[in-house]
Amino acid sequence: MAEFSPIFPAHAVERCAVSLSFRPEVPEKPYQRILVNARQAFEAKGFKLGQGPTGFNINPATGQVTPMKGGPSLLVSPDGQTQIFMAPDVITIMTSQYLRWSNLKAQIEMILRTLEPEYTALVDLFAVKLEYWDRFNWTGTWDDLDVDKLLSANQIVSAQARSAEREWHSHSGWFLYQDGSRRLVNVNVNVQGILRPGAGESPSVAIYTMMQDEAFGPSLELFEREPVSSKLDVLHEELKAILEGILLPEVSHKIGLRKGRSH
Repeated sequence: MAEFSPIFPAHAVERCAVSLSFRPEVPEKPYQRILVNARQAFEAKGFKLGQGPTGFNINPATGQVTPMKGGPSLLVSPDGQTQIFMAPDVITIMTSQYLRWSNLKAQIEMILRTLEPEYTALVDLFAVKLEYWDRFNWTGTWDDLDVDKLLSANQIVSAQARSAEREWHSHSGWFLYQDGSRRLVNVNVNVQGILRPGAGESPSVAIYTMMQDEAFGPSLELFEREPVSSKLDVLHEELKAILEGILLPEVSHKIGLRKGRSH
């Protein structure tokens, strides 16, 4: 009998990311100094300079195109599974090597110990974001696809979308307000076909969950008072609760979301 299977035996996390956003942008000269220091620190740990996105300026009078100063930089781990993206207003750490939260948090804290003080000495921390991309593959075909074997009857995922015969998308988002901060929540579910070697196309369900806490109101004091590591712990637990709420209990148990099990 066909069923949904997480992409890994113990969890379904395809990749995850942590981002810190700052306001205003770090000025160009200090930012270049931050990049030099970061490259030295992380190249000593085996990271290599990667090909980051390039920005351009276009002179409207002459049409001349020149590279944008103070652009983003990318550092990649030796195994290629972890990336550190830096720009004048953001730090993003993304990895496709998720084991459990404690491992990821230790890696994030190691990276941020080097980078965060360099930014916050010059500008204010404005937002902290945590993102997860989970995936479940259907062992059958499109003909016998049954999303009711994965998703619970919940109000977040569109009932109209999940009644589609093949591919569908359901994207949800909302804000929650707290003292000194505002929380943005996104839950996107995408049913799509993926190619499997020797098996053709099979249905797959990708679930994206994201929470971002950002400063809201006239003062950053309340937002900046709580350490980033504590903010991330809260976001992680809240995202677990959301994912558990949209999955069937037996699926949640299988990937360690149920209470009493680590994730």
